[in-house]
Amino acid sequence: SYEHDTEKPDPLLFQHACRELGVAPEETLMVDDHPAKDGGAAGAGLRSYVLPGRATPGSRRGLDAVLRLADRV
Repeated sequence: SYEHDTEKPDPLLFQHACRELGVAPEETLMVDDHPAKDGGAAGAGLRSYVLPGRATPGSRRGLDAVLRLADRV
């Protein structure tokens, strides 16, 4: 983000990432664990999946749901 003079949750960062990757925001799923900082993804048109934060080692965080979501697109 420092290269773009901004930081999360600025939607511009997510739009830039999509351009760099050559993907459309509406066809992109952003996965992270901080809803306040990652809300910019939704503002940029990406679908977002927020994992539970502060997981303990070995706990389930929902990544299996991400794989199921990715299989549907």
